[in-house]
Amino acid sequence: MTKLKNLSVTVCGAGALGANITENLARAGFSQLRVIDCDCIEERNLST
Repeated sequence: MTKLKNLSVTVCGAGALGANITENLARAGFSQLRVIDCDCIEERNLST
């Protein structure tokens, strides 16, 4: 767990898949997470 906590992880995209992956990484013990998403918040993509 100590090794996981010290690793830095970057996820590109915070849509349905990226958000799920990020949540699972956080639950697995990764504490240095960076999420990059250049999409704009619009009504059509609120569900993801």
